[in-house]
Amino acid sequence: DIVVMWNMATVATLALLSSKCGLYYETTGNIYHPLVNKYLGKVVFAKWPDLIAQIHKILKGEIDFRALIDEEFLESYDKCRDHGALNRIRDHLTSSLNRG
Repeated sequence: DIVVMWNMATVATLALLSSKCGLYYETTGNIYHPLVNKYLGKVVFAKWPDLIAQIHKILKGEIDFRALIDEEFLESYDKCRDHGALNRIRDHLTSSLNRG
């Protein structure tokens, strides 16, 4: 139901980009990561009890995780958030095979 990563890892970011819940337990002091700067206390947590409390709120339906992070910010990570990557890859491979 929730992807939780220790530190700023790609898997949780991919979850967020796929409209799934991704949270980070950031213990390295990585204050320069854009998600840490903007979403500390929302999807990024430096304290274990705060992370656990957020997980409980999300699982109980008290918080909609999609409201925690804005779409414009996610668009800055992935301009093609239409979930059509597989089709684009398939089209590219088909086109390449047909040419050669």
